[in-house]
Amino acid sequence: MRRARWVPFLIALLLVMGLYGHAPERSLVLAEGPAEPAVPSGPALHAVSLPLIALRTSTATPGLYAIANDDCDNTYTVAWSAVPSASRYVLEEATDQAFQTANVVYSGPGLSWMAASPGKLPGTYYYRVRAFHSLGEGPYSAPRSVVIHPIYVGLAVRWDGSGYVRGSIYRDVGVHTRMVLDQLTAPDTVRLNGTGWYDPNPFGWDAEQWVSYYRASTGEFLSSPSAGDPSWKWGYSWLLPYGASFVDGATVSVSGVPFRVSGPHWGTTAYGQPIRFWQFVNTEAFTMWDDGADLTQRVLAGEAVLRYDADGSGLLLHSDVRRVFFYQGRATSDSVQYVETLTAATSLPGSPVVTLGATQDVLPAEDGADHPEGSARTSNPAEAPLARWGTIIPEGATLEGAETG
Repeated sequence: MRRARWVPFLIALLLVMGLYGHAPERSLVLAEGPAEPAVPSGPALHAVSLPLIALRTSTATPGLYAIANDDCDNTYTVAWSAVPSASRYVLEEATDQAFQTANVVYSGPGLSWMAASPGKLPGTYYYRVRAFHSLGEGPYSAPRSVVIHPIYVGLAVRWDGSGYVRGSIYRDVGVHTRMVLDQLTAPDTVRLNGTGWYDPNPFGWDAEQWVSYYRASTGEFLSSPSAGDPSWKWGYSWLLPYGASFVDGATVSVSGVPFRVSGPHWGTTAYGQPIRFWQFVNTEAFTMWDDGADLTQRVLAGEAVLRYDADGSGLLLHSDVRRVFFYQGRATSDSVQYVETLTAATSLPGSPVVTLGATQDVLPAEDGADHPEGSARTSNPAEAPLARWGTIIPEGATLEGAETG
């Protein structure tokens, strides 16, 4: 009879150790049907019955919908379908298709997430989502992507600098330019409102406004309300062409003039943020302004320096252009030099707010303004062509539909 006392304990121990009816590890879900009772080998042997348990993980996956951005701004909504019994969803964002740079941007019970104001910087963003249950997590959805182009509704940029008039007249001028792409006027067409003014302004030059139109998906210049001033023979763009690639030491064409490329270099923005940039320096002299009679302005070799963001925005970061006055083909002692730097832009990280500045009476132009981008503000040769225009074309490449002035 002593055997009957310890046999039940031995059987229970064997069950705990997995020697009697082994079940998979991490078992969470009851197996179907009851377990068969043990058959006693003696009159005092007690039967012990335990349920078998096994692991079951949900394979349900939320479907990620296509990400629309038809209004061509830098905000959008990412949405997905519901999964039964899901307690929460985790949405990941990356800037590469392999999600090596993935960050969680949303975790919760909702079925959508919005890239809200101030929005995303230019670039391509990839998303994937997965559902979590009380029993574990499901697999990731198929990824979706969205592109924020360098030109988008809401883009605002400001440049500030100085002009140095030297020779028979000696004056310093403050030069300021602000551009705001404020609305979609047709599918894929964004309106640019430009404002330019001088402060300090020893010559009393007028402030100006202009309007231009661009295709958001390609960066193509489309139109301006008027033709522009034919006295200006050369200009440079405020933005690199979409998808343009450059090589250190190569030659590019800036509005028909050869420039040598160097970089990409590392530098610092006017507001203290590190940035990579390409630098372009002209290798030949060229005429920038011609009054059609005796007076011209020429830029000598090496005296036009342009720097552009080498990453997502493609923006003009810095320009330094010196023009020498020629009279009847001969150089004079008179010159004008404008050095301008980007001081704020919504498409660059860490930027301050883009403000209009001291001349609050200068408002964005309305449609039909008589100063389009691609023209000079006036025919005064000492003034700066505040409206940036021109094309930058890598050597051997073509740029369809480019703005040429």
